[in-house]
This record gives sequence, C-alpha cells and structure tokens, in this order.
Amino acid sequence: MALPGVSTVIYDGYPFGVAFEGIAAAGFKTVEPAFIKGYVDFDETAFEAHAAVEMRGALVANGLKATAVSAHLDLGAAGADECLARRIGFAELIGASILITNSTRREEADEARRRIETALTCAQKAGVILALENPGHGSDDMVGTGTDCAALLAEFDSPALRINFDFCNIHTYSRGTRAPVEEFARAATGICHAHLKDIRDSGGSWAFTALGDGDLDYQAIAAAIARHTPDLPLSMELPMRLTRPGYTDPSRGSERLRTEDIEAALARSLNFWSRAVNVAAETHQQQGTRNQAPSG
Repeated sequence: MALPGVSTVIYDGYPFGVAFEGIAAAGFKTVEPAFIKGYVDFDETAFEAHAAVEMRGALVANGLKATAVSAHLDLGAAGADECLARRIGFAELIGASILITNSTRREEADEARRRIETALTCAQKAGVILALENPGHGSDDMVGTGTDCAALLAEFDSPALRINFDFCNIHTYSRGTRAPVEEFARAATGICHAHLKDIRDSGGSWAFTALGDGDLDYQAIAAAIARHTPDLPLSMELPMRLTRPGYTDPSRGSERLRTEDIEAALARSLNFWSRAVNVAAETHQQQGTRNQAPSG
C-alpha cells in the first residue's frame, strides 16, 4: 500500500500554507484540502479560480500533490448545481483527480440524482471523479451503507462516479451496529479513495483521535484494503478539534490544536498505520504460502 495522504482538517484554524508546510515536514507527499461545513471555516469564494491558482502554487512549493479534495455539499439542497460545478472546476485547477462530497437524505434523492447526472458530464470533461462519501452522522442517507453505495453506482454505471469510503463513518453512522470492513467489501469495486480516521467512546460521547488511539480495528481495516484494493489512494482524516457529545453531530472546540500536538498526532498515526500495513502484508504472504503448499 502507498503512503496515505493527510486531510487538512487536523490543521483547522490555520492557513493552508501552514498546513501544507507541516504535512510536508512530517514526510507526507499527498494532501487533501478540506472544505467541510462544521469542521472548518470557509465560504464559496474559496473555490474561485484565483484561490485555486494560489493553492496550486503552495502545493508545488511544498512538494505536495492533492490527489483528492473534500468540498462537501448536500446534493439535495437548493443551489447545489452551481456549487458542485464550482468545486469540480476548483479540483481541476489544483490538479486533484477526485472531488469528495456528501450525497443527501433519501427524501431528496431524486433531486440529487438529477444533479449527479448533470455534474458527471462536467466532471468527465475536467478529468475529475465525483466521489460520494458515506456519512458519519444523520440518518436515512442515500449512501449510508456499502450496499447503498454499490446500488447507486450500478444505477449510474459511470467511471466518473465513485465512492470515498470512510471506515469510521460507518461505525458512527450505524452506532456500532455495522462492521466497517464488511461494508467496505460490499462496495469495494466502486471505491476510488478512502478516509482513515479514528474515534474513541468516552462514555456517552465520542472524541476524534489519532489513528490507533480510538476504537476502530485498524488491523482488520488494513487487511481488508490489502485483500480487496491494495493500490487504493488513502487519506488520514483526523478532525481532532471535534467531539460528538451524546453521540450527536460534531461539535467544534473553541481553540485550534497546537502545532506540536498536530505534529505528534501525525507521527503517531503514521507509525501506527505503517505497523498495521506491515502486519497485513505478512499475514497475506503467509496465507498465500499456505494456499500454494502441495497437499498429500
């Protein structure tokens, strides 16, 4: 598996330039610029052409590439057509081949389907894949499970529409009733990118953590990726400024994280993930050896 990238959500409260510099200094080569309502502050001017050109320059200056950009949007909301078109253009200008967004609730699904159909033409011209992400909170979403994801992709049957799979979101959206690796397997052939994030139950609330400090079984997740999609692009999404009191929607802390705490969390997450990948690779090799052993 390739080295994962890092979402800029962990640098919430800092300019993108600071985030890019810190992520590059930590040894990463790819970054996922994040525009997620409730996670970070932004408005629609963030997607103007001059902003994209400025960001691309900052990426080059730090030796980074943006494989994906998270620019979440409710595809059932009024005005989503124009917003989605702006985001596709922004992704193209910064050199990102994947645009990650939300879908919508089932009650708005027909409107979202119309918008997806329109956007796919634009996305294909731009060389951008539209990747719908399974949600981490709310209810009755169009792509709340792996089965939902696979069904929607089959409906459109377009290479420009794929899934950004978030393992942690499966866990929180289902309140722990669905296994992330099982849902991943159900949608694996349509997943073009995945988020790695972790969360810890502190007794009545969730807190986002560095990878390995939370409740998810990332050893099993690493094994599932190695088995189904070993070349899948990955991004560590660590929104550690957020908590979920009473398991409700994310709540943003009043203070940004200290840069030294961000650096420590990135290093700890990368070390943990590297160990998990190594164990998964060794296990996969051992299983292959056993399968090839002569019988009798």
